[in-house]
Amino acid sequence: MSTTTRTRWAAVGAAVAVTLGAGGMGLVDATSGGEADQGIFEPVGPCRLLDTRPGQGIGGRTTPLAPGETQRLTALGDQGECAGIPADAVAVELNVTGLLTTGATHFTLWDGRGDVPNASHVNIRLGDGPTPNSVTTALDDGGFALFNSSANAHVIVDLVGVYRQHDHDDRYYTQEQIGDRFFAVEGERNSSLVQVATEANSVAINSVAVDVPGPGQVLLSVDGWFQNEIVDGTILEVLCSLSIDGNYDASHETRFLRDDLEWSTDFSAPFSLQRVIDVSGATTIEGQLVCFSPYVDTIVVSRLVATYLP
Repeated sequence: MSTTTRTRWAAVGAAVAVTLGAGGMGLVDATSGGEADQGIFEPVGPCRLLDTRPGQGIGGRTTPLAPGETQRLTALGDQGECAGIPADAVAVELNVTGLLTTGATHFTLWDGRGDVPNASHVNIRLGDGPTPNSVTTALDDGGFALFNSSANAHVIVDLVGVYRQHDHDDRYYTQEQIGDRFFAVEGERNSSLVQVATEANSVAINSVAVDVPGPGQVLLSVDGWFQNEIVDGTILEVLCSLSIDGNYDASHETRFLRDDLEWSTDFSAPFSLQRVIDVSGATTIEGQLVCFSPYVDTIVVSRLVATYLP
């Protein structure tokens, strides 16, 4: 048996969205709504956005940050040694290192909007070696800010991940809610004797109709089996297709062919077939299982289901 099908996986997922704002990072249920600052984490190969040390100059600077200075950085596209930072990034995961300081100081990172937050992300003491810390900050128009508090200090900023915009619906659904969005109509199990020899004379074995409320897809699925009384030397061939206009459609067909001289008893063979129909708006889709067979006494028993996928 050969089957021509097109398959679409429709999944109802579940996730926890990451919301990022000017105070840091928090986890919230996606059902709570929120603005476009929801994101999902995507790690990247570590790359250097900024290195102010003499002889490095990555990010376009070779001087330390002065006390009270704010350095603004862009995390979009190609920056420093980083390439292809996604345009839909809403936040970044960084490794920030302070070093070569002239005294005790700390760094604060945020999206750059408003005043410097009352927080410290990297704390450095005089005489310490390089002091790193992992920092997550939201972005504003593709950029963020780094504030140096109290002494001259060099800084290294490495990008290790991004949070990309995530504004589609992947909340948990109850069974009742799924039933409201994804529903199926099942036709009655039906059987019919097929005694027509050509495609032009094919007959509808089973049908099912589904009222579609809006754009999406309708998945037609049929399963069943062929039956025939085999006698010595008989060739059994049955062809069936899923149709939406009552005519045989060879692009969505299943064909069963058996040539077995040893069979001399009743014979049955299972089959299944699927077809996906794209719909652009509210309509009614009627699916039909249409079959023909050059051989008499072929019975097709089938169950046809139409499922709406918004």
